[in-house]
This record gives sequence, C-alpha cells and structure tokens, in this order.
Amino acid sequence: VLFRSDYEEGTWTPALKFGGGTTGLTYKNTRGVYVKVGSLVTVHGFFELTAKGSSSGNATVTLPFSPSTYGNPDEPGENGLANAYSNMSSITGAVGLIIGNIGANCYFSNGGATSSPYLSETNFNNTSWITFTATYRVS
Repeated sequence: VLFRSDYEEGTWTPALKFGGGTTGLTYKNTRGVYVKVGSLVTVHGFFELTAKGSSSGNATVTLPFSPSTYGNPDEPGENGLANAYSNMSSITGAVGLIIGNIGANCYFSNGGATSSPYLSETNFNNTSWITFTATYRVS
C-alpha cells in the first residue's frame, strides 16, 4: 500500500566534480528534478559547462539522496544513462551512471572503454553538456 507521504517530487542542482574537486568549474546552466516513491528515486538532470576547471580525476555528479546500497553496479535499478551529450572527448560507447560507494554522488562511465570504465576531466571540454536519468533505491 502506497501512502501519500511516500510520494515526493522536487528539484536539486546536479554538481559535476572531478576527483571530488570543482576548482574553476563553472556552468552555463544546471538543473535536476526527481520523483521519490517509497524507497525508489528517479532523477533527471542536466548541466552545461562554460569552463571545466583544473580539477582532475573520476567524473562524478551529485544526487538528491544517498543510495541505500553501494558498490554493486550490477544491481538492477542502481545505474543510469546519459540521454544525450555533446562537446565531449574520447567517448567510445554509451555514457552511463554508476551508483557507487561515494555517498550522494554517482560516477559517469564510458561504456566502450577498455581500461578505466570512468569518465574523467580528459573527457570533458569547456562547453560540454549532458542530460542524464538514473533510478536507484534509498534507505
């Protein structure tokens, strides 16, 4: 039985990070919406950069809620997908999101990569943009 108190809609501001840092990173636009029904959250986010900054490392984006299970990207409902993207570098497959053991963040992944599955600052340009969707469980 689903009660009215188990349903929530809202907005959040997705924030891109490289290795946890945001030095010099600026946006032209960023927005996100979510629907939470019980313990299941679906998010839709977008950001467009004006500068990627100087931070380096794996690319992550913030989520509106921390996931309840961590570190198992093979779990159904614990991943996401970039719906569209532009002005990116060296992308060899579909861009996805991996809900990982990093709190209220998730990794951007490069589906066709043969070495590291994660995107990093080298895959982004000063004018990159991405729209993405993910569904995951919360406590």
